[in-house]
Amino acid sequence: MENDNKKKSIDKKLMIIIIVLCFITFSSTVVTATLLIKNSMQKDKGNVYPVVSQDPDAEPIEEEGSSEEPLTNPDGGGAVSLIYSNQATASEGDGIATILFQNPSKSNQSIVIQLQITDKELIEKLGKTGRTDKEKAKIEGAEDYDSEKNRMIIAESGLIPPGHKLTTLELKALPDGTVLPKGNYNAVFYILAYDKDTNERAVVNMQIPISLTILE
Repeated sequence: MENDNKKKSIDKKLMIIIIVLCFITFSSTVVTATLLIKNSMQKDKGNVYPVVSQDPDAEPIEEEGSSEEPLTNPDGGGAVSLIYSNQATASEGDGIATILFQNPSKSNQSIVIQLQITDKELIEKLGKTGRTDKEKAKIEGAEDYDSEKNRMIIAESGLIPPGHKLTTLELKALPDGTVLPKGNYNAVFYILAYDKDTNERAVVNMQIPISLTILE
């Protein structure tokens, strides 16, 4: 019975994350993870979705001599293999954050990265979430509001196709104009996956806890 419940839980989330490699480099933990995802529609229906613009700072990955086979698509879904650092650093709260994020060519999904911080973390560090008064009343005034589940997006990349990497993200001020001050923040890389052929966005997205350091 317990095994059946676990299986149902995995099916409900529509994804399997397999951590296959972990090592230390550049004073950061770098992990290769494989994410199997389900798309909302079958590819054979011929649906083509609006194109998401490629991030202008996305660079090709040098993968000479790689013998890895492309990831196999699960039925009605896709797979992406990610290499990332769980640390990001920026000189200022509205400056450029240095990151490490790679989407190897064996992936069959393009990705977009959002850098998010929970309301709880912002309240603890700033005394507020940084929302405008209107949004604060709408979101934080709701009966089911949870400061640990609600987050603010402080950076977002463009599309990173398979075989490309991104090493910087531009941080932005919070909606009320507040710029993150010097300090360490518990943050999340929220990964949006898109089919590389149809541009369809995956139903399930990946969340990676990271540490964000603002130096000044």
